[in-house]
Amino acid sequence: MPHIWLKNPNVNAMRCDKIIFCGTNDHQETLIALNFKGAQFALSLKQKNVNWLLKYNKSTRPSDTTLLKEALKFIAVELNGEIIFDNTQNSKTYTLDGLLDASDFDPSIFVDKKVFAEIGFGSGTHLQNIAANNPKNAYIGVEIYKPAINKFLNRCALEGVKNVYAIDEDARIFFEILPREFLDGIYVHFPVPWPEAAYRRVWSKEFVNCAFACLKEGGFIHLRTDDKEYFEFAVALSKELGLEYNFAINDELDVVSKYEARWQRQNKDIFDFILYKPNGINCAKVSYNFSFNETPSLVGAISQDELFVSVKSPYVAANGDKMLKVALGAVNRPKVYLIKIDDSGATYWPKAPLGSSANAMAHNILIKGQNWKR
Repeated sequence: MPHIWLKNPNVNAMRCDKIIFCGTNDHQETLIALNFKGAQFALSLKQKNVNWLLKYNKSTRPSDTTLLKEALKFIAVELNGEIIFDNTQNSKTYTLDGLLDASDFDPSIFVDKKVFAEIGFGSGTHLQNIAANNPKNAYIGVEIYKPAINKFLNRCALEGVKNVYAIDEDARIFFEILPREFLDGIYVHFPVPWPEAAYRRVWSKEFVNCAFACLKEGGFIHLRTDDKEYFEFAVALSKELGLEYNFAINDELDVVSKYEARWQRQNKDIFDFILYKPNGINCAKVSYNFSFNETPSLVGAISQDELFVSVKSPYVAANGDKMLKVALGAVNRPKVYLIKIDDSGATYWPKAPLGSSANAMAHNILIKGQNWKR
């Protein structure tokens, strides 16, 4: 990713109105929050030995690396230090057609189309093939591994597959932010089986409930796995919930991944399990409040009821304004957010957490479980 090394930068030299916050924490890391060309994100400046590294702040990083490079170059000049290394001139960028933002998801781009999603698409072989063969439908790949997203969207662009999209988000949270009864089908192909830690599996009662909320009536969830125990686990859960399903063993797909081909050469069975959404499921969408009546001040971590909240030492500006870095959410998948604190109060910056139940409950722990002071 783009970054710049500086010698003797001067934070106090910055006067540009594009900078909306600049503060330093106890670890001598400076956070520089920007409103740059209509986008809001932050950069980090930290000393490494005798020099200083200027780079993106991970929790607010824009997907457009061209914009990020411009901002890094701009702030490097504002810091009035000697630039000793700069890779922002590298022509390699990742402005990818089809990359969706979970916090600004726009369902209107899918009007009059059947929409399908694949969870953890890996190489994207199945998703690309099914999209190419069904150009009137739309297909969304949900993946948390960014290099896989980049490779997949670039390959689809090169090969002219235009009805594919990708989103970098945990599937369960993504399902919660989708409009109700939005998807026609969901594919879950070869999820990690977690034989010794079943609680980490994607397939669970929580997952099925979240999926049903955003599936149309009669929509399906298609699990494909080489793990017999995982298949039997899915069958047992469906029986427990009283749900209709079909299954098959060793059905062939038009295109298989290199991993599936390897398992076939090893004569491993491949299990297909298809679960259908029944009629009459309550799909009312829940809204959540992420506002603050008081401002958080305590540094520390709280783990409670499968939820996690961790507050790091604040970044403090010269005028006394603060920025908190907070990790919150489900205990096995928290995300990092920034909270801006000034005379008007506290607010998430640049955006509030995604509207999921886990994020909302973790936010409530944050606002109720700490000592408050200005």
